[in-house]
Amino acid sequence: MAVLSLIIIVLSFFFGYFYPRKALWFVALTFPLLNPANVTIIPSEILFLNISRISSVMILAVHLKRGKRLRFDLLLKSKFIRIFLFFSVWVILISLGDRAKNMIFSYIPNLYISLTLGYFLIKEEKDYKVLIKILSCQALLFSAVVFLDFFNIINLQLIVAQWSPNFSLDFIQINDIRAGLSRVAGWDGNSIYSATRLVVLFPIALLNWKLKKGLFRLIIPVIIAGAILLLMSRAAYISFVVTLVFIIFWLSYLKKQFLTKVWSIVRYFIAASLLAVILYNSVPVVKTIVDEIYFFTFQTNDVTQRQDRLPRATKYIMEKPLLGHGSPYYSYMTVMDTDDIPTFYIYALTGGFPLLILLIIWWVYMPLYFVRYLKKRFITKEQSNVIIYASTAFVGGLVPMLANWNQVSLVLMIIIFGATYRYLMINNIIQFPVRQHMKKEIAPTKISCQINK
Repeated sequence: MAVLSLIIIVLSFFFGYFYPRKALWFVALTFPLLNPANVTIIPSEILFLNISRISSVMILAVHLKRGKRLRFDLLLKSKFIRIFLFFSVWVILISLGDRAKNMIFSYIPNLYISLTLGYFLIKEEKDYKVLIKILSCQALLFSAVVFLDFFNIINLQLIVAQWSPNFSLDFIQINDIRAGLSRVAGWDGNSIYSATRLVVLFPIALLNWKLKKGLFRLIIPVIIAGAILLLMSRAAYISFVVTLVFIIFWLSYLKKQFLTKVWSIVRYFIAASLLAVILYNSVPVVKTIVDEIYFFTFQTNDVTQRQDRLPRATKYIMEKPLLGHGSPYYSYMTVMDTDDIPTFYIYALTGGFPLLILLIIWWVYMPLYFVRYLKKRFITKEQSNVIIYASTAFVGGLVPMLANWNQVSLVLMIIIFGATYRYLMINNIIQFPVRQHMKKEIAPTKISCQINK
């Protein structure tokens, strides 16, 4: 098995080196789809092979083949990327003591893929639109997994998990009941993580519809919203509401007159409310599910227990406020004894206040990074939609971090960030000063001219 894994890794490298564009699209089709479930490709105990390792090898080959022509240095000009990268390197260094294997074979490959895939993939506008379509269809598949499991048709996530050589029912969420309803795990194997990923992809599905309107494209976000509801995650519910408010606010921002902005917000709210009331009163199963979920959502026992953990976590933070206790995994599993606390507390335990400050900076900066370009006069409606809905996807993934140690969708969010960054470069919205010796290589009006086709 180990030999087979090695052969596939070598073939993946050559595929990426000799067919760079095909390799990038292969990764775009497979990595965001298979990585959430950590699908096993080769179940070798010596050289375990999953899509993350195959994808990182392919992209590394593309990077070596294309070299400077990919202009990765332009992505590093982003202050957000530099802060996030500094934060990630710090986490890696802290974690090498007890999580070296995980850092080298999982964390670093995922970090590399997240920083490069979206950015390398986009070389013209239509590439971005195709990527958004791919992510929307993948979100539809994730939602289908939720519905199939909820209605006891088939548990696809459990079937895939059994392929792993380290499979154990102790790490699988099955037969979980909340408020009298089956709480399914979703494609991520955990209802909170699955719900968070769908909240991230909900604005992407809306953007897919905005870019080319059609009934099928409109149905996708509706199905995603239903799947989020069935996953019964309070953090996801709150995040979903915040994303809707974020979208409405920035769409209203584009309107010139104040009364038009107000009416735009009221109109969206009325439409959503009417649709919800109609479904609630006309579909019995919807009424039953909503009633049970409402009861579950406003139970206070869970919330009170989590609040009681925060003073204990604060005490541990103050014991080592500058250096922290160790890796995030150690902080969660050993220091907090697996008690759920917000992501900010985990990283304060990990690296003290310095690491916490870095986290807060990029957490605040990420959803606001692109919206500043909405002020540009020459920006088109399509470009405005890209900025608004991509930024909303970041909000959807960041808000749940306030409730749990939940960052499983961060790789997906950075991929979307890199792709959007490149899209705005191609459309000359993000610009860089052209050095004298580069003027012959880079056209003054289109930065995309430097991308080798």
